[in-house]
Amino acid sequence: MVQYDKTIWKYITMPVGTSLIRVSSDEFEVDNNDKEIYLEKMKNE
Repeated sequence: MVQYDKTIWKYITMPVGTSLIRVSSDEFEVDNNDKEIYLEKMKNE
């Protein structure tokens, strides 16, 4: 997954089972089921 989205790397040390939700193009937060998922169309490289 990190090959496709380098922004995930800084979250790799979080405990196994941690649920994250994307809140911006380069940031995730722990998912407490209280926010909408941030969606952005990926560019073909």
